[in-house]
Amino acid sequence: MKINVLITTSLVILTTLMSSFRLQAQDATNGKPQPPVKVMATISDDFVIQLPDDQEMLSGEYLLDIKHISFKSKESLDRFCSAFSVDYQQLKGDFNRNEITLKFNLASISKRNLTVKHVGVHLQDLAGRMKYYFQNYNN
Repeated sequence: MKINVLITTSLVILTTLMSSFRLQAQDATNGKPQPPVKVMATISDDFVIQLPDDQEMLSGEYLLDIKHISFKSKESLDRFCSAFSVDYQQLKGDFNRNEITLKFNLASISKRNLTVKHVGVHLQDLAGRMKYYFQNYNN
């Protein structure tokens, strides 16, 4: 009998604590979904995208500063981003801010069993095509 009372009491306390944590988390965000945190990454003049070295897991979004890359127009940047967006990665440019947001579909990457290292190699391999596209279609 004592064990049943102990288990019931423990469950009530656990349920109360979980409800309290859920309410605190909801209060912290005012009950609204928060935008994903964008992690800074870099893109070189040769279009090599470098994710932060200290990440063990991929983030859903990365922000690339492209001030040093001279896209001639918003349309040119949009075409560039569209050309290199696929099912597991999407690029979206902001011409006025000189930024590209790189989004990863983490579910798709997980299904492929890709690691941060695999994605980094993919981004390095992509650099040559990005540079060629930029040099030939940035008009």
